[in-house]
Amino acid sequence: MKNIHFILGILLLVILPPALYPQSASERKGVKHYELYSYQKAANRLEHVSFKSTEVLRMLADSYFKIGKTEKAQMAYADLMQRTDRTPDDLYQYAFVLAVNKKYTEAARWMETYATMAPDDSRVKRYFANPRFYEELIKDKGQFELNHLEFNNNQSDFGTAFWTNKVVFASTRALSRPFRRLWSWNKLTFLNLFIANVDENGQFYDIQTFGKDLNNKYHDGPAAFARDGTFMAFTRNNYDAASSDDVIKLALFTARLQDDRWSEPVAFPYNSNEYSIGHAALTPDGRTIFFASDMPGGYGGVDIYVSRWDASGQWSEPHNMGPAINTEGDEMFPFIHSEGWLFFSSDGLPGLGALDVFYSNVSDIINPTYPVNFGVPVNSSADDFAFIVNKDMERGYFSSNRDQGRGNDDIYAFAMNFPIRKIIRGTTKDINKNILSQVQVQLLNENDSVLQTRYSSENGTFEFYVDENVQYRLAGILDSYATGYVIIDDMTGKMEIVADMELEPLPEYSLYSVISDSKTGEPLEGVRVRLKNNKTQRIENFVTSPEGDFHHKLTGVSQDDEIVFTITVQKHGFITRTFIYERIVDKEGQIDVHDELDMTMHKIEVGADLGKLLGLNPIEFDDDAAEIRPNAAIELDKIAEVMNQYPEMEIELGVHTDCRGSAAYNLRLSINRAEQATWYIQSYISNPSRIYKMGYGEIRPVNNCVCEGSRSVPCTEEEHRQNRRIEFQILRVE
Repeated sequence: MKNIHFILGILLLVILPPALYPQSASERKGVKHYELYSYQKAANRLEHVSFKSTEVLRMLADSYFKIGKTEKAQMAYADLMQRTDRTPDDLYQYAFVLAVNKKYTEAARWMETYATMAPDDSRVKRYFANPRFYEELIKDKGQFELNHLEFNNNQSDFGTAFWTNKVVFASTRALSRPFRRLWSWNKLTFLNLFIANVDENGQFYDIQTFGKDLNNKYHDGPAAFARDGTFMAFTRNNYDAASSDDVIKLALFTARLQDDRWSEPVAFPYNSNEYSIGHAALTPDGRTIFFASDMPGGYGGVDIYVSRWDASGQWSEPHNMGPAINTEGDEMFPFIHSEGWLFFSSDGLPGLGALDVFYSNVSDIINPTYPVNFGVPVNSSADDFAFIVNKDMERGYFSSNRDQGRGNDDIYAFAMNFPIRKIIRGTTKDINKNILSQVQVQLLNENDSVLQTRYSSENGTFEFYVDENVQYRLAGILDSYATGYVIIDDMTGKMEIVADMELEPLPEYSLYSVISDSKTGEPLEGVRVRLKNNKTQRIENFVTSPEGDFHHKLTGVSQDDEIVFTITVQKHGFITRTFIYERIVDKEGQIDVHDELDMTMHKIEVGADLGKLLGLNPIEFDDDAAEIRPNAAIELDKIAEVMNQYPEMEIELGVHTDCRGSAAYNLRLSINRAEQATWYIQSYISNPSRIYKMGYGEIRPVNNCVCEGSRSVPCTEEEHRQNRRIEFQILRVE
């Protein structure tokens, strides 16, 4: 199918007001055609708009895709990616179109970008459980032999169903009537039901209209039948009423064969004017019906539901098949086999592009098995859907709009060389036999390549469908537990292999620290702590308790692992500090950081030396010079940063020299240096008048040495260095 909505098609009754206010005639007409689902006409008009708004470009890309011009759709979406007002859905659609065009590596890159914007999307989680899944899907496992049916023509033929010894299908091929209604989407006629005889090779012949009284003026089909052929369910436009937005939806109807004539169709009780229901699948006894719908409360655009004919003679309220089957995308075209296998198509589960055929065992409706993609040759980068198979799982049909076909959608016959594969089934537990859910279970081959990934259910169950005569290994991954492994080396005998898995809890590790006042030793409450894991780049924030502490549990850490964290602590009235903490995890339990690092904070007080509080490196000048050196600028920047944090702070910048040289020379030099340092800081702070400069020369040494005079205490080089200094005395804080 040139597009998935054709199957759940909707028919517009009136022209809706355009969402935009186009300036040109081409844009105005293109938007109207788009809103009327005339995508061919919309594309013809919109591609000639000289300046395309983001919304118009999005309509053009979507129109191209819906009429099967996927290369043009890719180019339009690529242009859309350059727009600043693109949406997360635009990114997903671009990745989707790239996959349709078999550009899987590029599609993966855009899926990674989409994942940053929609990390909770189930399609993202399934995709990245095994990002190279397509490498397995493009390998032909020899399960199917395909046969393109000769009866296909340039129309749309799809949606086969077994009826007695014949096949019923939906098609836009011409009816034997003089007047044909055309659908504006692709200028094909509306769908009708046809019936065909089948030869030994699965080819159709002697094609006739099916149920003349069932085919109406709009869409009719596809259909499904109970095994005895006397009860059917089929899809048609619900044209007796439109939705609140003036759109005709699809609805399900049932009919019974009585005296070789089909009864008047009966509307399925859960049809609605506000949403579509279609694509029926019936169990052999006709008492359970699966269908696709975009009714409210689902997981995505279109979901698969199930309803049962209950003891009171009514269809039960529809049950959504749940997140194992349904995604944020579209799931449709269910077919149910007598052995409990549900076959359906999805564009939300990991596939080769567009709709792919999947299978799941739904014998337990509440806990269906994880869907499996058939891969090639059933699936392709195009839409592949409407898969049915006979009772013995030997022959069947599916539909596709792949390039090798003749029409919009063609029907393919297949021979199934071997049935659904073996199953490996198990339960995830801890070493005390307690159930563990949401364990990521990986199926590995003998080279430890990940073939499939599952997540164990609430009951801890998981399962894989696998090939025979292959050795597999299972790996179980869950936070706070060591990875568990199970080797599957006996693949003979039964179709089902039980492989329960036990996970052993990891030792717990955590970081703990008390932040205290460096002067009083008292713990500090309300300190903002920023903890950055330098290996994973993950950042977490804490606020210390009244006891001045914070606690962080380490995840994904094992014995003898190296950990590296950057810890930043900040509290008003104190100097912000940053620490690098690294160590080897050599013990289980709590690691007290304050035993290894000075996790204290210095209070900002009047009279204190701000430079000492900050732990500044010595600020040095060239001999007989006052210019600020690069290494000195780095230290002065730290002073400016604190003064900007405290806009009321005032300081005195005092420069001191050693005693070598004359006192007058040293005084003049200290004044020059004070002017240069003060000017530098003032250029980086608000209200520069808050800093006062003083040059003291040699009159305030910090030690007892002298250069000359009555006291004969000569200065060492280290003592001279101590006396050459800049002090930043705090005069005012607030």
